Amino acid sequence: MFTTVPVHAHKNDGNDEIGTAFFYSLETNEDDVTVPLLIVNAHTVEDANTATVYLNSADDDGHPTGEAIPVRVRRDRLTAFHTRDLDLIAFPIGDVLNELAQRGQNPFFKTITQELIPDNDTLTDLSAIEDVTFIGYPSGLMDRENSMPIARRGVTATAVWNNYNGEPQFLIDAGVYPGSSGSPVFIFDRGHYTNAEGALVAGSRLIFLGLISQTMVHEEQFDRAYLGLGKVIRTDAVTEYINDVSEELLPIDQN
Repeated sequence: MFTTVPVHAHKNDGNDEIGTAFFYSLETNEDDVTVPLLIVNAHTVEDANTATVYLNSADDDGHPTGEAIPVRVRRDRLTAFHTRDLDLIAFPIGDVLNELAQRGQNPFFKTITQELIPDNDTLTDLSAIEDVTFIGYPSGLMDRENSMPIARRGVTATAVWNNYNGEPQFLIDAGVYPGSSGSPVFIFDRGHYTNAEGALVAGSRLIFLGLISQTMVHEEQFDRAYLGLGKVIRTDAVTEYINDVSEELLPIDQN
């Protein structure tokens, strides 16, 4: 629940677009040293002069307080690692965190790590229909008193291991609305789950499958209806993009 933050993109026309960003830890070759990134859909911050993300604050003991810390993100940072092909933008936030710490403001957050990304064997072992959980801010909704996002559930509408319409994406059948864009999507099973052969497996699973990139709608001449479907960029495409970003962020000997 602490992997995401709301993003308010301040557009040139004076309007704001609200989306979801999540934390990701970019590993380096140094032990216990990572580069924290925020990842968001490119369309959320497209044509934005600046954006504001709202971090959750921590008390002196490192526990979340429920108070929000607004952080303004400049346009040059939003566009530095823009890839229109995948509708993704990742930007480093370590310097922002250090600056906040120097001012006595300690953000509380969790990051998605490499360990949560499935390999090909894990993907092919998934069932065509899997329960999924996604975290974000549908229609800008959140628990403002506690600075917490909204968790929602659904099922895969197309198999994760297939490329939907030839792209590294899949669909989920869930309540996906504007503002959900950028929400990380997980398989989160506790206690037991069913594998692709239909066998019941004892144990728990937490797998990062990707991030929501689009709300599917049906449009007619005078009507626009949400279909309850969302398009998800799969983790292999996200990982490939992050690897490209790491080549620019990290020294050559780190890659």
